[in-house]
Amino acid sequence: MLRKYLWALTSSGVLVMAGVALAASPFVLYQRPGAWSAATATSFWSGIGILALGILGGLGFAGELARQLGALAPEAEGQRERATGRKPEDVRPIAPKPVAEEIPLDSDEVLRKLAAAVLRDLEEHI
Repeated sequence: MLRKYLWALTSSGVLVMAGVALAASPFVLYQRPGAWSAATATSFWSGIGILALGILGGLGFAGELARQLGALAPEAEGQRERATGRKPEDVRPIAPKPVAEEIPLDSDEVLRKLAAAVLRDLEEHI
């Protein structure tokens, strides 16, 4: 479940880094000092758009991940008490059900029973 959000957040981070690199490249690489050319403006505004897309996508995916994790979190004690009408110390643990047949701990006995069952099945099919 969380893997899809990991990939989405990672790709949003890559978009943010690409947007920053694209927006800053005309200034970092010092392409044209002075007035902005058409290439400088295109690179800068494209980078800002990609940066905004990465930030909005990352915030959206992070919010959905927080919502999913909040749904998985256990309830607070007060909410549980109000919902059930009982305090946690009032709840008794469920006793394990008794086993109908005791399982032998002797491996030789278990293997003898298994071999006998296999032989019975083989005799029926032959």
